[in-house]
Amino acid sequence: MMKKIIIWIVASMMIATATWGQQDYRTFTVNGVSFKMIKVEGGTFQMGATGAQGGGGDEASYHATPVHSVTLSDYYIGEIEVTNQLWKAVAYESTTGKTIPELSHWEEWQKFIYELNVLTGQHFRMPTEAEWEYAARGGKKSRGFKFSGSNSIGSVAWYDRNSSERPNAPHEYLHAHSVKTKQANELGIYDMSGNVAEWTQDKYGDYSGNAQTNPVGSESFNDKYYYYHVVRGGGFRSNEDACRVWQRSKGDQYASHGLRLVLPLGEQRQIVTNPTFTNPTFTIGNVKFKMIKVEGGTFIMGNTLDEKAKKKERPHSVTLSDYYLSETEVTQELWQTVMGSLPTELYYAPPEKPKSMHWDYRGEQRPICFVSWNECQIFIQKLNAKMGKNFRLPTEAEWEFAARGGTKSRNLKYSGSNNIDNVAHFTDNTTGSPPFVKTKTANELGLHDMSGSVYEWCQDWYDDYGTSTQTNPTGPYTGTKRVVRGGSWTSFAKNCSVWHRNYYAPDYYWGNIGIRLALSN
Repeated sequence: MMKKIIIWIVASMMIATATWGQQDYRTFTVNGVSFKMIKVEGGTFQMGATGAQGGGGDEASYHATPVHSVTLSDYYIGEIEVTNQLWKAVAYESTTGKTIPELSHWEEWQKFIYELNVLTGQHFRMPTEAEWEYAARGGKKSRGFKFSGSNSIGSVAWYDRNSSERPNAPHEYLHAHSVKTKQANELGIYDMSGNVAEWTQDKYGDYSGNAQTNPVGSESFNDKYYYYHVVRGGGFRSNEDACRVWQRSKGDQYASHGLRLVLPLGEQRQIVTNPTFTNPTFTIGNVKFKMIKVEGGTFIMGNTLDEKAKKKERPHSVTLSDYYLSETEVTQELWQTVMGSLPTELYYAPPEKPKSMHWDYRGEQRPICFVSWNECQIFIQKLNAKMGKNFRLPTEAEWEFAARGGTKSRNLKYSGSNNIDNVAHFTDNTTGSPPFVKTKTANELGLHDMSGSVYEWCQDWYDDYGTSTQTNPTGPYTGTKRVVRGGSWTSFAKNCSVWHRNYYAPDYYWGNIGIRLALSN
């Protein structure tokens, strides 16, 4: 497990908003590395394979049609792609070079963004596909170029014809180049065509012909054989056509691409405006949900009852800052309000279900289930976009501290009691379907169902525990499985204890896994 040593460093500050020519920007500094975010004034544009930009007649155009009207709000986008230098400043991993864009898979970028937000107190994220294309086209200053900033690709892009020092070089000799070595586009943004292809937040799907406002991509999340995210801009091995401003491709989540950051206006972490309002209630649509304040403190994390605890549950001291955790797991009502639909599995009627699924999982006040870690990231992004907040998954340490009762802990085995029947729906007292939320006793903090009900995804990659003292830990930097906590309605009692850990691949989902929201203080 990589030990994080960056939290206590004076990590970040925002330098005063300024103008670049006539373009507003903000500069941020993380551990000595500065990066600039360019303001993109919102507006309406035609998204897709527009003919003036080389669309029409080829297979790529088919995947970028129908052309449709999109309206976007103001946002900030990275002047350049994330560089190795910034990656190193955030991740504290050994990297080579300073200004070459970093390449990582979709999961690793999610972790990078999480760490960056911890350090800066901001809400950076991946761009939506629409935000990316609008900025690449030059936003309100667009001059209708085929590539980002020019109709001449060589002036704005590193691509397969110019990214090697050898003429007509084979692919193995092609390479990424330092940022800002080509001409910027109308907004002062570099390398949106060529150099490295860039991840967007959106799941890949066919375009709708409907006019859209602040779209966040495909609503279809449940086909596990077709889980791709949109990649934009082309790269140093791409041909000329792949670098067009509307060109889109699908990237398997484990493929490696670059990233350009986005910062939406108003999504800073200044969440609770009235400090006396301890447990705020939020409303979206007609749905209300409460966040419980967890006062920070120091506790022993891990299996505190077994003197020979396994490496995966070794006791160690952890100190946490204040944060908020949702009173209940995310309900199906809240999920549907944010996403517009429930996971496909929850729509199956009993005669159509496989034999192993002849249960009724549906109910507005039942916890959402059949959702992967990846899908939860999309849900959280949509929730934040709708509410202007910074909800997230809890870290594993935050989850356990809250399950134990935080500073009010009575050192109970389960969350709220030593008698599991009082606080948990588990295999001995539940049959047939997930339970409704808040039908068991809450724990010391007023949190319900942290033992049993459904497993809850955490932010962290899974690994064995170390024994060192930690402050606000966020888990190993990378991995193959994500942590789930709390046990479920299908679990034995021993798996519902406050220290029990389990893990699944981030694209895994089933009827006993859900989500609980966290919010930074």
